[in-house]
Amino acid sequence: MLTLVDIIRAPKSNVQIGPWKSGKVPNAALPLGRALKYGPSWDWRLVEFDALGEHYRVLILLSEETERFSAVLALDHQKGCLVLCHHELHTSHKLWHCHLIKGNVWETFPNVLRDKNRMVGWPKSGGKRWSEDFPVTKANALSIAAKRYRFEEQGGLC
Repeated sequence: MLTLVDIIRAPKSNVQIGPWKSGKVPNAALPLGRALKYGPSWDWRLVEFDALGEHYRVLILLSEETERFSAVLALDHQKGCLVLCHHELHTSHKLWHCHLIKGNVWETFPNVLRDKNRMVGWPKSGGKRWSEDFPVTKANALSIAAKRYRFEEQGGLC
């Protein structure tokens, strides 16, 4: 059995950080069987690393214009990938929150952004709306994702 906590706590190696891009996220970046389409206000970058004998990807998505951030952790799978966690901030509704797979990640339905049967929200819905300035920028989005998923580039924090 492999859990999200195991993955986050595991030592990471071969960390590769891609540049910021905009537009479609090609299937090669996050192999879900199709490209992901985001509007012109969205930027994204990809981080890849190895841990526990497996290969992982973190897709960082940011729209400063609409004040939305997401860092999506996925595990490469023989049929594409398993999306395990979304760490997000949307100022239109909630504070920082995650959508995550609880339990054995190998039971996750492959090639979907959110396995509706296995993914849960944390903290539970509710809470107040965001009332501060949006704190995520291109300059710090990578560090936010690195802190959440505990990866570093070449011995230093991203």
